[in-house]
Amino acid sequence: MGCGLNSSLIGVLCAKNLSSKDILPKFSFLHASLAYTLGGTWASLLGWLLLDYLGWRIFVLLTSIPIFIPPIFILHCYTKPEAYREIESGSDPILETPSEELPGRIFSLRALKASLFMGFNICIGYGSILLLPAIIKEHNLEAELETLENCGEVVHGHQYLILTGMNGLANVLGRLIGYPLTSRLSFAVLQSLVMLGAGISYGVILTKPGLLVESAMMGIGKLCYSIQGVENSILLYDVEYFGYSGLSLGSALMYLSGQIGAVLSTSLAVFTQSQYAVLVTLVVIVLQIVLIQCMKERN
Repeated sequence: MGCGLNSSLIGVLCAKNLSSKDILPKFSFLHASLAYTLGGTWASLLGWLLLDYLGWRIFVLLTSIPIFIPPIFILHCYTKPEAYREIESGSDPILETPSEELPGRIFSLRALKASLFMGFNICIGYGSILLLPAIIKEHNLEAELETLENCGEVVHGHQYLILTGMNGLANVLGRLIGYPLTSRLSFAVLQSLVMLGAGISYGVILTKPGLLVESAMMGIGKLCYSIQGVENSILLYDVEYFGYSGLSLGSALMYLSGQIGAVLSTSLAVFTQSQYAVLVTLVVIVLQIVLIQCMKERN
């Protein structure tokens, strides 16, 4: 709940004060490509290093410490709203030069497509966070039946390093690759290729080729999710796409859809067999490809 409230706060703050064509790509890169992914790497790396030694209570405390950092900066660096109305030489402040208003029907359609785009993307990416541990546990359970070791099915030891590579390394690489690609390839081409790669990786997982290959394919799927996540972070704060008056509402709807996608995908990974979760993810990937072809205004 705290993370959800924190995300909503960041979304509203950035949508109101940082939406400008000059700073939007740079801000999206810093926010999504560095800060966000480093948090995921921090958690998975701590799990590999400390979870077996400290226990889950202290581990949860350590991973939650960074949550307190953004409010400290926000409160310390807070600037009065009137300051944003001061026009600096050579600047183009978004609050002083609002974009053309969109008709209600066009805004509703764009908000719907953008929300589905983010919801599908988060569903693919967040599901893998718990899907890979579920796959690892299934392989460990098969090994436990042969060796008769107690609690051998839980994720442990070097297997946390696999999670670090998938959640951390693949996420960081995807953001770093996606940032330059968004300016070099059209929206439809880039996003369709990314989803095609994700679909192939999840299709390979369905064949159950072994833990090493399945982990590698899951990493490729996470890489594709992260590349597409760059477009999500730009779309969230794009005033030209939503219009000046609809920017905050459009961003909020995207965040809401993303949270719904996260809950659905993680629930599938936890409460169903891994193959069912993979099948649902493949269906979501197909729907995302169809949606991408309908978002012609992004090209």
